[in-house]
Amino acid sequence: MSEWVHSSNTVDLEERQGKVRPSPIGPITTAVFTAPSSTGVTITETSALAISAVFAGVRVISEAIGTLPLHVYRRDGKKRYLSDAHPAYNTLHTSANPEAPASVVRTALVAKMLLNGNSYAEIERDPYTNEIINIWPLTFATVVPWRDMRGMLFYRCTPYSGQQVDFDPNDILHFRGFSLDGLVGMSVIRQARESLGLNISLERYGAGFFGRGARPGVMLKHPGRLSDDARKRLRESWERIHSGTDNSHRTAILEEGMEVATISVPNDDAQFLESRKFGIEEVARWFGLPLSRLRVQGAQAFINLEQDGTDFVVNTLRPHLVRIEQEINTKLFPKGDYFVEHSVEGLLRGDILTRYNTYQIGRMNGWLSINDVRNAENLPPIDGGDQYMTPMNMQPVTPLSGTTTPALPPAIPANPPGVSPAPADPTIATGV
Repeated sequence: MSEWVHSSNTVDLEERQGKVRPSPIGPITTAVFTAPSSTGVTITETSALAISAVFAGVRVISEAIGTLPLHVYRRDGKKRYLSDAHPAYNTLHTSANPEAPASVVRTALVAKMLLNGNSYAEIERDPYTNEIINIWPLTFATVVPWRDMRGMLFYRCTPYSGQQVDFDPNDILHFRGFSLDGLVGMSVIRQARESLGLNISLERYGAGFFGRGARPGVMLKHPGRLSDDARKRLRESWERIHSGTDNSHRTAILEEGMEVATISVPNDDAQFLESRKFGIEEVARWFGLPLSRLRVQGAQAFINLEQDGTDFVVNTLRPHLVRIEQEINTKLFPKGDYFVEHSVEGLLRGDILTRYNTYQIGRMNGWLSINDVRNAENLPPIDGGDQYMTPMNMQPVTPLSGTTTPALPPAIPANPPGVSPAPADPTIATGV
């Protein structure tokens, strides 16, 4: 499936003739960002992903969101019902288009959003029913939000073929990151270019440091005077034999009175690994990730995995999830009768003892049935398992809907049938 096959929903370019604001005030933002950092390293999406912490951070967040179940619900007043029969359910939950599963497409869109602040996808609709049938991710570098002279938003897409196409906003899913204007997200690559440039420089320094056998300061002293050609051959011969970690600690043979003088390594340079560790912490801050998610040893901030998972969902994933859900709801369900929501329960699952204790509390207090518990544990329902139980020692303050207040038990008669009354005590009657 090549780009721009689905153009039935695009804005007619002839209708915009003379109505499009001239560049440079037309584009709301530029699509591609490349700029050198103070270290001289140019930061791009590709070079940023070469940093292990960036790659891990983007992968952890995007895969966590992309693999979460995304359900479609029908709204009925204050109630909601799962609507897996809705035409959009299969596209959002199972297969985004004939070429890719929904989880793969959503993961890619979130990864682009994390790096560049924005990601885009075309919504393909049925021409007769207007229902969503496919979602096609668009290359970030080819999409730019624009405004026409009336101030109306549209998306100008320029594929590599060069044919320019304008899309109506209702036909584009635009996932945004953190934003200052509410329209376009801020690029983490752009904002973090100095931190990322330092990380790349440290990695290159480390590779060169150990590539020279961790001995960058070696001088060869010759008692005589060497020609330029002799110095060049001597340097090349020495580096060929002694450079690289595989050649470290090899025996050197010196001739003609040559001597080796080493330059001591400053302590700050020898401890550059500490700087690299700080670089990992910087990347975690940029992406709002707990260090434990980047597999940093000893970075566990909570006493158990359940609390760590809750922190990850609430502080890292939730802002992205809310923005994604609201964008989908706005573009796919403008009437508000349906909506989508991610199911994060799987990420919040505690250990088996904690879960079973929770189920017991819900079951004993009447808000969980046997089948509710079995469904939460991915077990099939059983017959009669949908009944909710109420403790006998608890009664509602007011009668529940559809129930009646139980009648009080009848009073015990003073003289049950068939029993003669007891004779009076004569002492009581006479007062003796």
